[in-house]
Amino acid sequence: MAELPGREIVMGGVTQPWDPNPVFRALPPDEFAAFRDPGYVKIVWTLRADPVGDGKSVFRTETRAVATDSESRKKFRRYWSLLSPGIIAIRRAMLPVPGEFVLMQQLVFGISRDNVSASDMI
Repeated sequence: MAELPGREIVMGGVTQPWDPNPVFRALPPDEFAAFRDPGYVKIVWTLRADPVGDGKSVFRTETRAVATDSESRKKFRRYWSLLSPGIIAIRRAMLPVPGEFVLMQQLVFGISRDNVSASDMI
């Protein structure tokens, strides 16, 4: 079996997560970096697959957030302090099981099923 190189997808958006129906607005990387409109949080998350040998991979995800002004920071901290336990539990529940991980690699990275099988994932 071919060894998979580490692969990472980085996504981001600006939003007001405390809003009852938050909308994530994607921006090109240069616009995202320069975005300073007050009243928002800039959120970046990654999906990463790293080979660990013997044809196995480890899937990782990381999220970072920064508010664009002090009032948004206060709102985000209040939002996160109340809802983070549920958000973390949902994220853990939604992390791909091996078969879904294989599908994600196929769709996102263009890796053939011939090179990766669910039984090869940890």
